[in-house]
Amino acid sequence: MDNKVISFRTPHLILAGFGASERLGQEVRTIGVRKALVVTDQGVIDSGTGEKVKYFLEKEHVAVEVFDRVISDPDVACLESCLEMAKKANYDLLLGLGGGSSMDIASLTSIMLTNPGTVYDYFGVNLVKIPGVPTILIQPRQERVPRRPERDPHRHPGPIEKGGGESLLASQGGDHRSDVDSLDASLRNFVERYRRAHPRD
Repeated sequence: MDNKVISFRTPHLILAGFGASERLGQEVRTIGVRKALVVTDQGVIDSGTGEKVKYFLEKEHVAVEVFDRVISDPDVACLESCLEMAKKANYDLLLGLGGGSSMDIASLTSIMLTNPGTVYDYFGVNLVKIPGVPTILIQPRQERVPRRPERDPHRHPGPIEKGGGESLLASQGGDHRSDVDSLDASLRNFVERYRRAHPRD
């Protein structure tokens, strides 16, 4: 039996509710941000949410650049693409904007900017020795609306999610989600991709 002690860290701050993203300016002032990289996907950019967040940052005289190539269920190649861009400038803030994929890539990029090796070196427990670049994660509100009935009138298809204006914001590292299942899902996704790429390891 492995008796190794496992540490689990949570975000320094979580804000949830209508207009939470409007507190972004206050948070970047607290951290002392001068240059930020927004990590997101093209859908968030097309929705206009990216411009809104960019406005809040630039209002505080923060230089902003955007990585908008996050894909659904991102693989290591997606992370490496974001990391390559992040290494070209001295960003003092990583901002993950969107769903879990964007937030995961922002968080991992933050860690890989300050720690040696590749992401494969950190598949395990208590392997990250150096804190990452300050990170803020924002998830646009998910507004539930009913679907149209499908062919079977007795079957309820369940809700779908549609973007809205409410945001959840977590600052200075960590994931915005409070349950262990969310973290576990991210780790299992990366481990499974590694297993497929290295079947003999």
